[in-house]
Amino acid sequence: MIFKRKIYNDLLKWKELSIGKSAALVEGARRIGKSTIVEEFAKNEYDDYLILDFALEGEEVKENFVKNIGKLDVFFRNLFLLKEKSLKGKRLNWFKSQGQISDSSC
Repeated sequence: MIFKRKIYNDLLKWKELSIGKSAALVEGARRIGKSTIVEEFAKNEYDDYLILDFALEGEEVKENFVKNIGKLDVFFRNLFLLKEKSLKGKRLNWFKSQGQISDSSC
């Protein structure tokens, strides 16, 4: 059972106000349901969603993030190709990280 939390309403407000042009940061202590509520939000409010857990992702995805985060069109094009996802419909992209992503070439 998923408990509807205040954060869900905050995410609805963010979706309405941002019109897909900004990011939302969900932060808090470990193991309190952040992932669960964001995934439930994505299922209910979007046609499709993509969750990246950088602790579990392969090097190609991490490298794409490091190299192309300043060029979002390239970053998302590559990401969708790597994940074999379509660019159609209203989509939520969620990036989950418990640590830092660093440039391994430095």
